[in-house]
Amino acid sequence: MQRLLKLSQSRLPMLPLVLVWFLGAVIASGILLAGLLNHQAQLQITTKARLLMDTMASIRDYTQDQVNPLFSSRNFSEFYPQSVPSYAAQEVFQQLRSQTEYEDFFYKEAVLNPTNLRDKADGFETALINKIKQRSLPELTGFETKNGVRLFYIAEPIAVNNPSCLKCHSTVDVAPQSMLMHYGTLNGFGWKLNEIVGIRITYVPVKQIFETIRRSFTRSLTLVVVLIAVAMVGVYWFLWRSPKSVKRI
Repeated sequence: MQRLLKLSQSRLPMLPLVLVWFLGAVIASGILLAGLLNHQAQLQITTKARLLMDTMASIRDYTQDQVNPLFSSRNFSEFYPQSVPSYAAQEVFQQLRSQTEYEDFFYKEAVLNPTNLRDKADGFETALINKIKQRSLPELTGFETKNGVRLFYIAEPIAVNNPSCLKCHSTVDVAPQSMLMHYGTLNGFGWKLNEIVGIRITYVPVKQIFETIRRSFTRSLTLVVVLIAVAMVGVYWFLWRSPKSVKRI
């Protein structure tokens, strides 16, 4: 019994070292796990936002290439906003937002001087437009809070690359009369070719994704802690039971 007690006391100084190893392993594992899960969350959010952005771009292209020419070729005197790519894309997105799971998603073609005041850039969007113009950036990403909801956004510039845009947005005297009757003569004019006039921006809520990641982090870290604890106990037990091995070390 005395021999066992002496042996236990001789191994006691190793306990703080084992605890330090344990804490170090847990902290390192937590940092690594948090980084991996955060990267996974960011990838999911970005993928979802880009999918929506690309879908809206496809709707714009379809409207521009196939719908708009139908109205132009028949010389309709009446103005139909459905033939305008930006209008079509935003209306389709509003249909999507009518579904509960997408009610916190947003898509907007925010313009500094729009024809339709619904598209007027707010203060935050104006700052993004100016930053893109000043730095010639292809896109901007980040986080913003709207109506108490944390959102991830992707913003891309809207540039006047098609001369046909100037038929409606250069001066009042060349704009279609049917459009003037619809929107008036005060807004949406003075655009120039190749000028950046606004941004296309998609907002995606992040709360649900980050909550899922937090739950995954808690479960995974708990499992890691248990495994490390079992491993450390096993090592300590092995050293406690093997005095010869300790002497060799």
